[in-house]
Amino acid sequence: MEEKVMKAIHFRELLFRLVYSGFFEVKEADFSQLILSCQEEMDTKVKEKDQERLLQAYQWILERRYDIQYSYEAYLENWTFDRLTKVDGSLLLVAAYELSERDDAPYAVVINEAIELAKKYGGEGSSKFINGVLAGFVKGNGYAEETLSGD
Repeated sequence: MEEKVMKAIHFRELLFRLVYSGFFEVKEADFSQLILSCQEEMDTKVKEKDQERLLQAYQWILERRYDIQYSYEAYLENWTFDRLTKVDGSLLLVAAYELSERDDAPYAVVINEAIELAKKYGGEGSSKFINGVLAGFVKGNGYAEETLSGD
């Protein structure tokens, strides 16, 4: 019997928590420790197959972090990425991964899920901020056109 893959919504939230923890809470993050910590906090068990997917996504973000941050600068309006809250910055990094690497995640779903996570973990106004930045980012980088044209 084939092992089930974690639902996208849970994968997204766990990846967000890993990025947040790995980039902002610990020095030299040990991925296996991050997974264990997030599993405990979320009261869930992450299967080995999902751990591999999470590690690949986490490494993709880690390797491209500064390029991603730079690509958002044009959409931050009088802000720099370094001034963002840790939650907002982590959500934007995860959204960039999903928009770039996940063919099965329409841009509208990526934006909506980022907004929902911002409501859950962010401060007042975080969800509106994330919505505005991602809407500009999607439009400015052609993600909306790709989805609409079916490419």
